[in-house]
Amino acid sequence: MKRTTVLYMVDVLIELAGSERNLYEIVTRLNREYYRPIVVCLRGGRLVSVLRNRGIEVVDLKIRKIYGLQSIRKALMVYKMLKIEKVDILVTYHEGSDMLGCILGKLARVPVLISSRRDMGHGLKKRHTYIYRMINRMYDRILTVSDAVRDVVMQREHTPWHKMITVHNGVDIEKYAKQIDVNKTKASLGIESKRPVVGMLAVVRPIKGYEYFIEAASMVLKNYPEVYFIGVGWHDNGEYYKQLIEQIKRLGVEDSVKLIGGRTEAAEMLAVMDICVFSSKNEGFSNAVVEAMAAGKPVIATNRGGTPEAVSHGKTGILVPTEDSKSLANAIVSLLKDKSKANEMGESGRQRARQLFSMSKMMREIEDLYERSLREKENEIRHIRSINMRAIVRVLKGFVSSIVYYAGVARLYRIFIENNNGVKILAYHRIGMDGIINGMNIAVSNYEKQMRYVRRYYNVIDLYEAVDMLERRLTIPNNSLVVTFDDGYRANYLYAFPILKRYGISATIFLTVGAIERNEMLWFDIVTEAFKYTKKHEFNGEVLGIGKKKINTYNRRLSVADTVMEIMKNIAGDKRKKMLESVVKELGVDIAGIAPKRPMLSWEEINHMKEYGITFGSHGMSHTILTKLTTEELEYEISESKRIIREKTGIDVVLFAYPNGLYTDFNGEIGHMLKKYDYRAAVTLIKGNNTFSESIFSLKRYCITAGMESSVLGRFSKTIFAVEMSGIYQHIKGMVKKEQC
Repeated sequence: MKRTTVLYMVDVLIELAGSERNLYEIVTRLNREYYRPIVVCLRGGRLVSVLRNRGIEVVDLKIRKIYGLQSIRKALMVYKMLKIEKVDILVTYHEGSDMLGCILGKLARVPVLISSRRDMGHGLKKRHTYIYRMINRMYDRILTVSDAVRDVVMQREHTPWHKMITVHNGVDIEKYAKQIDVNKTKASLGIESKRPVVGMLAVVRPIKGYEYFIEAASMVLKNYPEVYFIGVGWHDNGEYYKQLIEQIKRLGVEDSVKLIGGRTEAAEMLAVMDICVFSSKNEGFSNAVVEAMAAGKPVIATNRGGTPEAVSHGKTGILVPTEDSKSLANAIVSLLKDKSKANEMGESGRQRARQLFSMSKMMREIEDLYERSLREKENEIRHIRSINMRAIVRVLKGFVSSIVYYAGVARLYRIFIENNNGVKILAYHRIGMDGIINGMNIAVSNYEKQMRYVRRYYNVIDLYEAVDMLERRLTIPNNSLVVTFDDGYRANYLYAFPILKRYGISATIFLTVGAIERNEMLWFDIVTEAFKYTKKHEFNGEVLGIGKKKINTYNRRLSVADTVMEIMKNIAGDKRKKMLESVVKELGVDIAGIAPKRPMLSWEEINHMKEYGITFGSHGMSHTILTKLTTEELEYEISESKRIIREKTGIDVVLFAYPNGLYTDFNGEIGHMLKKYDYRAAVTLIKGNNTFSESIFSLKRYCITAGMESSVLGRFSKTIFAVEMSGIYQHIKGMVKKEQC
């Protein structure tokens, strides 16, 4: 299988710190079986040879400024490289590379462009901001190191929400768990073994606020003269460093406060520190903070930027205001006085770092991002090429919807007809990366606009709350609406969850527990992917009873895939498994090679969403239509899924979603089985609102598809969505059916 070529473009490669360090960790840890990294720097330094020694291809352009004849020649060289090396993904760091890289990437038709943003933009000038507002539109994704950076970029540069994704820095947890001879390290630094050490691990720059650390040290030393303060970080012996040395002398603390310079082994430096201090004026997301936590050290840090996302105040450390030496000193004293509290914070920090900020987690998320980005781009291109009669239908629907919407009919219908018509439940399946998405997969930007519309015009309530109202026949507020998701795709954690948080919308996710436990694709997704990626032009479907089918176009492949899935829906257990294997083998596709590494939610992600008010229900174990199962198999699907969810999350689920969810997919026996295991309600995929007259075990839902919300080009259509949500089309269909009867 062809490796994915990722070219990283960065302004400087000098020291192993900040953005350069993040780049170093990524390119040296990428799975070389699947990825081929290339690094291009505008201006190189010591780190160029370090990367080359690790087997990384590095090109040093030796450009001082991105303006001028020299830079034009170098830019042409990079353009040729992008074409010759057939680069799949271009990732840029820093302003110069962002501005030059996105233009070259677009000209060279690189499929995926990603800008990696690592700080709060304190060094940006006005002209940079204006340029970013233009070039951000060219990027497919803006990768930020923290939610704080994400929010600043969105606000300052008017960047669409759907382009943003946060991946926190990771550290090598095991590196900081190793036993280190603390006394030996202290001796090498000239520190007496019994003296407590308060340290700061940061490059010596004004933004790091070293002057506040030094001033706080002088305050602490008045009452605790035995404490030793060290600042560990690279410096250029410039004006700022000289000012700090003068400050230490002026305060008379030369014997107890030392700036010892940079060290390659951060673990050894952290081992000698009893308390770690970070006095930055602003911080995108500090590697050093997470390293201190991984080393089991209590952290005192300023409450700015992305630091609060790492440090849990009062649990893993103490957050203090910026540029406030007195608060910094008070926090240091509080931990010096209470060693048990300091030790407890250190251990909590270690656990938090292991859980949330490991290097393996960061690399998994980076590789997942690359993989998803390429996959979505390929799907977008395929979809654009498959314009057919459905496009004509979509155009007509958009035209009719516009007339109904702008004539005010949809609004009047919603107010006077739908207003007191029970609870409307929306059913989503997967929210994908931006681009043109088929069927039940919705583009991120479209989904955000839907939620904005829903937040404005509806009273959004939780499904548990809605069930309670229907069960007890309580007054249902006007225009009540519930948001739900089926299956448990990880994409919804990455894309839908941040939007739900942003708009304060609750949601219920129904989990297909077997797929989550095994971290594998659902069977119908395997069928779809196999047909998408097959190189064959004919499918022999004799084993399915459909004979030979032409699959020489994208549309035909999708059409035959739909036929295969319809047949396999009605089959369960080992028989379906064998049939699936037969289909994949016939298509000649290596599913392991094309499958996402993490298609479904993890229990860690589920528990994280639970903390923010997302609720959960069961979708069974195997996504099999329940009426196709024996009584024993049915009981297993219902009871085992409930048991595992309770074991993994502590949630005693009482809501169930029927797989496929149509009238023939559930019956009285299934309802009795659900009641036996203390389920309170179940939802279908039958369209309609829910009133007191409806059975609580057959709640109706509107399954949101691309055809219900987007135009022919795949962009969100407010008019189509508004008319669909008003219920007019559903009402007309109901009237037609009655006439036919």
